[in-house]
Amino acid sequence: MPFYGEYIGYVGLLAIGLGVISLRFFPDTRTKFWAGVAAVALLLALGRFLPLGVYRLIYYIPVINLFRVPARHLMEFDFAIAVLAGRGVTAVFAAKNSREMKRWTLAVGASIFLLTCLTVTAWRPVEFRLLRDAPASLLRAPELFMPPIIAAFSALALWIFASTPNRLAMIGLFAVMLVDLSL
Repeated sequence: MPFYGEYIGYVGLLAIGLGVISLRFFPDTRTKFWAGVAAVALLLALGRFLPLGVYRLIYYIPVINLFRVPARHLMEFDFAIAVLAGRGVTAVFAAKNSREMKRWTLAVGASIFLLTCLTVTAWRPVEFRLLRDAPASLLRAPELFMPPIIAAFSALALWIFASTPNRLAMIGLFAVMLVDLSL
């Protein structure tokens, strides 16, 4: 029986938002390195689905050609996003409640919410069908309603953390991320 856990590369909406903030407020070499690792790992994880048959060329690179399952590169992607999220938390603490940080967290939170809502509505695949003919509701189709709810809580937690970067706000941030990842 195959292990499908290695195919899951979900890092959480809040981690992605904190990663974007780290790229804006800590544009140093380490942050750029981990952003590059995340981008390359995500491309490698696509495997044979990369356009123009690029993966055939990648197969000839020593060590990388030993990966029999390209989706295993998602572990590298997850680690890079985790590092970027940690640097984002540090950036919020270093900003000390600045107006620019508040504007950026508001923009990042709103973008996360908007993109999540678009993903479950307008950008949802045409082939997506519920297995039942009952109308969609929170209890009957949580896969449609929970992502925007989590996105809203992630945006709110990020905004609160940027407004008052203290231990209580960090605990709230951690709690939202824990709930998001556990769902």
